[in-house]
Amino acid sequence: MNTVSIPTAQHIALDYDIASVGERLAGSLIDFAIKGAYIIMVILLWSILFGNSVWGLLFLIPALFYDLCMEQLFNGQSLGKRIMKIRVISLDGTQPTFGQYLLRWIFRLVDFGLMNGVVALVCVAATDKRQRVGDMVAHTTVIKTEPRTLLQHTLYMPTADDYQALYPEVTRLSDRDIQLIKSLLVQASKTDNPAILYQTAEKVKTILQLRSSLEPEAFLQQVLSDYNHLTSREQD
Repeated sequence: MNTVSIPTAQHIALDYDIASVGERLAGSLIDFAIKGAYIIMVILLWSILFGNSVWGLLFLIPALFYDLCMEQLFNGQSLGKRIMKIRVISLDGTQPTFGQYLLRWIFRLVDFGLMNGVVALVCVAATDKRQRVGDMVAHTTVIKTEPRTLLQHTLYMPTADDYQALYPEVTRLSDRDIQLIKSLLVQASKTDNPAILYQTAEKVKTILQLRSSLEPEAFLQQVLSDYNHLTSREQD
């Protein structure tokens, strides 16, 4: 499955799955239904209250700018994307700028205005990063927001009461650091990429000023076990 690497604050890249054609299509259909319902409601209410006055067209403007405003205000998500748990992101892993959102919005005329959306569908299906024309111009794509690490994959293992922590320094790490290590261990296992393990282990050793003869995977699992044990004892 295609992915986009996003650097974390710890300067370690995490891979995020790119949204599938079906997920993007479903999100677009949901947004289309929302905009359609709004337009119908406005037309009906205006015709009932004010007849056929052309000034009612002004109230249709929000539907025109719906996608641009939603993505700008809600971190790359419209309501359809939020429901489908996907969002727009820059190819370099950063949050898109307003200019990038604007380009995506402008090129909706090409993607969805020509051949009733066939252009967008073909481009998303054919490109490596699942990009429509607006994405290619803006250097963006759409990724899944659900974490790849599920609860059963967190590698948490209860420790015995007589457990002896090998690295007591791990308490200097935060819960977020530990969750990142867990995610990277799972990612390395899924992708068979030992480089991730080596890079992560070296980063942890640098942060904690540790030396270890353990292999990267064994070292990281030891760090998790020590952290789980020490922090659980503190809470007791």
